[in-house]
Amino acid sequence: MSLSINDAQIFSAALKRARKKKHLTQAQCAELLDHSVSFQKDLERCRCSPSIKFCKKYLFTTYYIELMK
Repeated sequence: MSLSINDAQIFSAALKRARKKKHLTQAQCAELLDHSVSFQKDLERCRCSPSIKFCKKYLFTTYYIELMK
């Protein structure tokens, strides 16, 4: 199941903001989330809608990164 268009746009903007806040490149972020750089770019440009499963993985990963400060 994928996100709605509106939710995908919100997710895309949040993903890009979070990546930049952590001073990560798209390649570094893709590696942390275990997907390709091209998928990372598509997510940030809202060219695809991520699955709910991916969103959960993203939230867990970003939470883990925050804990490791």
